[in-house]
Amino acid sequence: MLNFRDGGANIRDNANVVTDALVKVHELCPNYEVVLVGLSMGGVAARYALAKMESQSVRHNVGLFVGYDSPNERAHVNQDLQDFVKSQPSSSAGGLQRSLDCDAAKQLLWYNTYDPADTYHTAFYNELGSLNGDGFPNRCYNLGISNGSLSATWAGRNGTPLGTLTLFAWTGWVHYEIATHPFTAEPLDCGTGSKIGMDLKRVGSIFNWPWFSAYYELGLEFDPVFIPTWSALALQGFEVDPETGDLSVVGQSKFDASIVQAAPEKHVWLTQASRNTIVSALGRMSNVTVNYQLPEGGTTSPDAYQVKIIHGEVVTVEPKTVNVNGRQVTYNFACWDDGSTENPRRVFASHDGSRTVTMKVHLATSSSGGTWASGPH
Repeated sequence: MLNFRDGGANIRDNANVVTDALVKVHELCPNYEVVLVGLSMGGVAARYALAKMESQSVRHNVGLFVGYDSPNERAHVNQDLQDFVKSQPSSSAGGLQRSLDCDAAKQLLWYNTYDPADTYHTAFYNELGSLNGDGFPNRCYNLGISNGSLSATWAGRNGTPLGTLTLFAWTGWVHYEIATHPFTAEPLDCGTGSKIGMDLKRVGSIFNWPWFSAYYELGLEFDPVFIPTWSALALQGFEVDPETGDLSVVGQSKFDASIVQAAPEKHVWLTQASRNTIVSALGRMSNVTVNYQLPEGGTTSPDAYQVKIIHGEVVTVEPKTVNVNGRQVTYNFACWDDGSTENPRRVFASHDGSRTVTMKVHLATSSSGGTWASGPH
């Protein structure tokens, strides 16, 4: 379990933390691939780290990457609510303001009241999308999970009251209300996606001093959407029904596989459907074909292996004896296509594919029984 010391820091910096952690985990478990599950922002940081490592030809040793309800396009918090928080003095809303006025929040939120021009968000996601060609790793199996569904979470609620935020202060023995603000539901609050996961009535501390403290009370009419379904699944070519808010056209996910829930769930919940999908992915098998290059001529059939996504498969390249111009030529292993001379070798694969082995001549036998030898190639 990896938690960031500063969750509000620039996501690029926390992606570097993920990179360092992957290196350390591989040092501890060199004979296995890593399963990397990123929840919410952690999925974006993990995706950035993996895509960047691949773009720099750095091996990350991850077999399975799971982005769990991550804002792969954006996260959402009601704009009117954000603007009210910003408008208040720091003495009464400082804690809430700091949660919005940080690099990570400005990168993830499509609208952030401290970056209304969308500078942080656009720059970050443009950079992420350009890494490794499409912003995703391709040397691991990528599974995207949304805690939303394909239907609008709160159909018909757009434009209705969403909630009220009230700020309170306490000084000595005096308790009083500082400000209160009702806010209205926006389309993204009601569309497809996971719910933000707050109680309909929530009390939280803003700060505490010995002589003065402030806290807030947030009352909600319903639990709004936090991560849209199309964002969690990185959907391309999707369409939203303007009347219902449903995903009328799902499009194509950038993940290798993806799932949604039967009904919208809270952002942080691990559902049974998600658990079953992850367990199934852990047992994934890939078909790997090993082809052989025979420098002195001749042909031999490729070998096929089923490779476990995490444990891999130990492959031993045996000598191959073939007929070359009437002579029996025996080839021994020379090297793999990546230059490795390890044999046997544990082979890993997250997708179906092929590997090539270069062989070298060991011994040739003529039709009369004579022999000739050739050095390595």
